[in-house]
Amino acid sequence: MVEKVIIQYKNKSYIVIKQDLESYDQFHTRAWLVAKYEPKTLDEYNTALVKSQKKINELYLGFVY
Repeated sequence: MVEKVIIQYKNKSYIVIKQDLESYDQFHTRAWLVAKYEPKTLDEYNTALVKSQKKINELYLGFVY
């Protein structure tokens, strides 16, 4: 089952999909990070997804980029 969350931040909504191996804590943190980047276009949204995934990897998995 695909889990989606709609995050509302500063009167804007963002849809984030949970990855299979991702914990709920990681998922919600990543969703809020995407919203905090405040992307306005699809390219900015995709960049926010990558940046938030890198941040999650640093926080939860100890990876350094």
